[in-house]
Amino acid sequence: MIFECGGPHIYSYEELLRTISEAGGKPILIPVTFTAWYVMAWFAEILPNPLVTRMALMQVNNVSSPHIPGFEELGISPHSVEDIFQQMLRSKRAAFG
Repeated sequence: MIFECGGPHIYSYEELLRTISEAGGKPILIPVTFTAWYVMAWFAEILPNPLVTRMALMQVNNVSSPHIPGFEELGISPHSVEDIFQQMLRSKRAAFG
C-alpha cells in the first residue's frame, strides 16, 4: 500500500526557507533564479563534496493527495514545522543550557 504523508500547512519554497532559518536566527535570503541555481549547482557537483545539487523538485509543487491514504490512516497526527522547531530549540537549550 502507498501512503502520502504531508503536514498541516503547504509552504512555498521561500516560506519553508524563512521558517527554517528563523528558527535559528535572522534569515538572509538572496533571490536566485532557477537557471542561475542550476548552473551554480552543476559547477558545484564537479567538486568532491558539493554544497549544493540540482534540485528539480523545487520547481514543482509537492503536496499529498487527498485521495491517497496518509497520516490519518496510520493514526498519526501531523505537527507543523514551526512546532517541531520550537521543540528542537527547547531540547537544545535544555541540553546546552
